[in-house]
Amino acid sequence: MAEKTLIMVGILFTLCLCWLTPIAHAQVTDAQEVNELLAIRNKLEDPSKRLNWTRKHDPCTSNWTGVICSQAKSDGYMHIQELLLLHLNLSGTLAPELGLLPYMIRLDFMWNYIVGSIPKEIGSITALELLYVECSYILLTILSSFFCCSANEIPKCRT
Repeated sequence: MAEKTLIMVGILFTLCLCWLTPIAHAQVTDAQEVNELLAIRNKLEDPSKRLNWTRKHDPCTSNWTGVICSQAKSDGYMHIQELLLLHLNLSGTLAPELGLLPYMIRLDFMWNYIVGSIPKEIGSITALELLYVECSYILLTILSSFFCCSANEIPKCRT
């Protein structure tokens, strides 16, 4: 009798593991933010293959390069709070989809080969505290909604 009970417990344990495994790998990052990150990735060239961003893995639980997340109590999802993509030898442009990451606090694209201007959509991120593009060859279209400095106050790159 004890042997049958032990077998039943083992079977139940195995079934529980089978049912819980898909839940453990479920999407925990807001799906819209994942789509925005992938759109941002599509605007960047990564010759050094440092960005490990793929749809196969969740950005917050799989430690996508440079992606920092936080848990929101209001909806239960994790949200992108920081993109720290400094000195990754990236090239390309800043995607307007950056403005669709409402929880973003810090954007750092320093020391890359980013060209173009800062998308105006970034101005809609009300949580944004820091935007670093120094030495990324950005054509600095200074938007009054971002900066309160003159072109003379923008730091110059050192070579």
